[in-house]
Amino acid sequence: MSLKSILAIIQKQETLKLLRQIFISNHSLALFKIKFVKSLPEKINCDFIIAECNNRKEATLLLKNLPPQFPVIVISEKMKTSFTSQTDFINLDDLNGHLLIKIFSAYAGKEHIRKWKLIGTLENDLIWDWDIKSGMIEYNSSAWNQIFGVDEFNGKMPIDNWMALVSDIDNRKPFSFFKSKILNTETDVFEVEYQMCFNNRTVYMLEKGFIIRYPSGKAKNIIGITKNISQQIERAIEIERIYRDAHEKIKENEFKYRNLIKYSKMGLSVIYPQTQVVDILAGKEILGYSNEEYNKDINNRYIHPADIQKVREAYFAIVNDPEKTESLQYRAYKKNVGYIWIESTFLNMLNIPSVNGIVAHFRDINDRKIAEELTRLSEEKYRVLFNKNPLGLVVWDPHTFRVLEANEKACSEYGYKLEEFIGFDTRKLIQPQFLDRFLKYTRALLAGDNEPINYQSVNKSKSGSDLFIDITFRPFNYFGKSVSLAMIRNITEQVKLEEALNAEKSAKQREITEAVLQAQELERGHIGRELHDNINQILATSRLYIEYAQRNAEMHDNLLFKAKEFILTAIREVRNLSKSILTPSVIEVGLVGSLQDLLNSVKDISNLKFSEVYKVQENLLSAELKISIFRIVQEQLNNIIKHAKASKVMISISQDNNSLLIKVKDNGIGFSKHNSNSGLGLKNIGSRAALFNGTMEIISKPQKGTLLKVEFKLNKTV
Repeated sequence: MSLKSILAIIQKQETLKLLRQIFISNHSLALFKIKFVKSLPEKINCDFIIAECNNRKEATLLLKNLPPQFPVIVISEKMKTSFTSQTDFINLDDLNGHLLIKIFSAYAGKEHIRKWKLIGTLENDLIWDWDIKSGMIEYNSSAWNQIFGVDEFNGKMPIDNWMALVSDIDNRKPFSFFKSKILNTETDVFEVEYQMCFNNRTVYMLEKGFIIRYPSGKAKNIIGITKNISQQIERAIEIERIYRDAHEKIKENEFKYRNLIKYSKMGLSVIYPQTQVVDILAGKEILGYSNEEYNKDINNRYIHPADIQKVREAYFAIVNDPEKTESLQYRAYKKNVGYIWIESTFLNMLNIPSVNGIVAHFRDINDRKIAEELTRLSEEKYRVLFNKNPLGLVVWDPHTFRVLEANEKACSEYGYKLEEFIGFDTRKLIQPQFLDRFLKYTRALLAGDNEPINYQSVNKSKSGSDLFIDITFRPFNYFGKSVSLAMIRNITEQVKLEEALNAEKSAKQREITEAVLQAQELERGHIGRELHDNINQILATSRLYIEYAQRNAEMHDNLLFKAKEFILTAIREVRNLSKSILTPSVIEVGLVGSLQDLLNSVKDISNLKFSEVYKVQENLLSAELKISIFRIVQEQLNNIIKHAKASKVMISISQDNNSLLIKVKDNGIGFSKHNSNSGLGLKNIGSRAALFNGTMEIISKPQKGTLLKVEFKLNKTV
């Protein structure tokens, strides 16, 4: 709630007592500063007016003397309770704290609705307004573009569409959350975290906001800010855990408040002027004393003698003027350590019954004070640190774009001497296509944006060559003037290495594609030769035998018998050819079963003897990987049959949780190492392995046989 002060124009003593009692007894209303008068002052210095009027005529005269759109509550015994856009009329019998809180909250919400779109254009966060009656939600497109990419909805969509973007992991979590918040009129603020998916991006979102209600308590709008917390998800999860645990354990507001300040790095104490007793609620570790130890000698023992007077003056100034706030720095004695610097802020909360004291926030600033003193005394050391920093450092003026300071690293990176760099126009250091982003940052800095910014860009050196950089801009105080410090890291070599790796990856992909195409052409040639040179000849011979049998009655049966044998031979050849080119039925038969069929086929056409070891969990392998394993073994057996002149072949396939290893070893003639990758068959095996991120190794020597090893990392293939 943005309202802070209230002016009450009250005529009757009974009304005055009632209103005082309402504000004192209600915790939320007790936070307001309320001033009671009998008539409207000439100068109005408040956020809201509560006025007692006898009738509507008096109310009309009062409203004429107020600025347009100024919020007013009129209370009277003779008027019915009613609500308008700017002035609310309340019958004295209906007046209570709950109703006042609802009216104040509704007004604060109206102000927020008018401002949220303007704020949304200036923030990177996604700011939205959900109109519950229409079911439409509006948001700032600029933030949507940064989080999800191009906004296809132009800043407005039905709430059902918004909720449909919630990740399946969180399912209907936001639906139930917002439904409960809308129905629970006891709380209007909320915080919820969930994941949204759009354009193939999953983003962790943290939403905070509040519910705007009618005076009746019915929800009207929900205003929220959505932050993209994907990069800080671990921290966000920890914050959520702490919040959830605290929410489950803390039932009472006072207990919740105590726990929050307990873990704060700030100290919090309440001083009771009448008894001169101090209650340290948080931050006991700052000075190291318990309440009992501290209260033994509150006036003199713990404050440095040179600072006692200014602390007393600040304290009594607060006691005598409730509207005043005092902040000061002084030295206090820390137990078993000595005097340290602390900073305190005093607030007068004597008029709040639940506090009834002077509240002091304090914190340890000893390290900061020491650092300030060291900075003041060590300008020379600062210069050494600045000039010898491994990052390029450039101090420049955003008003003139001129370089004010530059260290040795920056001069070296850009190729300028220091005297050339000082006064240089920073815009001339940036390649034209990246200049707009730099100018945008400059405008934000001049507008008072003090947040650091980091991005990657391309600058140019004195010689005109590209300089790829990672740059961070920070606001910087330079002899009392607000300027910018640019911290520059040269990433040119890193970018070139990435480009080289991408080029190598593309070349490797082309090599794999070429090998696959060559294998396909070879396979087609093999099929054509088998059909033409073998099967076609067998069938042609069968035809001749049949034709001759038709003309020669004496040899008819014998010729037909031989034609039948030739046809059976052709059928076997077609079956063998089909088995070599068709995809094995690994789904029906399984990998091991398909390999057994393959070895049986090879035994029919060769004298090879096989030994096999299979330790495979086929249910953990994809069908595509099992087919690739089959083809690799098949390809190597073809190589052995054609070239190895071997008599024995050992096949081993072993699998563990992380990898699968194929070994095919023969006792053939082997070959020299420099020819190990020259054959098309081995290239085909390497290409199949690469498709599943596998690696291939050939171990062979002349007359020592050959060992093929192919390994797959299962976490990348399954």
